[in-house]
Amino acid sequence: VEQLGAWAEVETVQKVVEALREVLPHLDTPLVFTNGDYNPINFLTDGQRVSGFVDFEGACFENPHIGFVKFLLWGQDDYGWGTGVKAGLVERYLYSQNISRREFSPLLLLRGLRHLILETSLEENDREWREHYLSILELALRELR
Repeated sequence: VEQLGAWAEVETVQKVVEALREVLPHLDTPLVFTNGDYNPINFLTDGQRVSGFVDFEGACFENPHIGFVKFLLWGQDDYGWGTGVKAGLVERYLYSQNISRREFSPLLLLRGLRHLILETSLEENDREWREHYLSILELALRELR
């Protein structure tokens, strides 16, 4: 909690930390090796199948579903992440994997909190992204109930 700094005073952040304390010990999905970045513009294709991929510096072993959180966090753009959101990629993925939004919510909380703290500040110039991330965290908290 001490790593949160000034964020520790924000009510939504407090609720997220409390929720994560409860749910994280119960997550037991096996980790997979992933490039960590499912943005469609990172996948090369020959028109029929994937022929390669770029942007591999985030490769790691992680929960296989957590990469789809970025679509919701960064879905405000007009390409890549935004296209995935507009096409319902996250919903389609969750449906195909038989994962409910409630089951997905801890991952959204975890990654959303990380992006909020690392990519924004409490300063006025970060207001748009800060409010976007906080609204997603609040949605995930509601879906977790």
